[in-house]
Amino acid sequence: MKCAWCGKEVSKASRGRPRKYCCSAHKQRAYESRKYGIGEIWEELSNKYSSCYLCGKFLDYSQPQTVCMDHMIATVYGGRTDVKNLRPVHLECNARKGSRLISSSFIERQR
Repeated sequence: MKCAWCGKEVSKASRGRPRKYCCSAHKQRAYESRKYGIGEIWEELSNKYSSCYLCGKFLDYSQPQTVCMDHMIATVYGGRTDVKNLRPVHLECNARKGSRLISSSFIERQR
């Protein structure tokens, strides 16, 4: 069976029910996609942006496991999950940023 999020092969479940996702992160992304309508936001932003706003490098949307959405203002600081606050970024860049509020100097250091 293949992961419903990325298409990688999924190992068999240990207790009866087959697994739909290869990892908990993909299960969480699928949940958020349903809850917040991320699918529509993802489609709109992927057509609008071709580079990571943190490092400036090209985003390869054909490799979905390397690209994710980042809240420019983290939700812990009141940022919303909508088109105005989300940007597509590399997974590594998003992990480096964490929940910090970014400044132009932070972006320059990443490039």
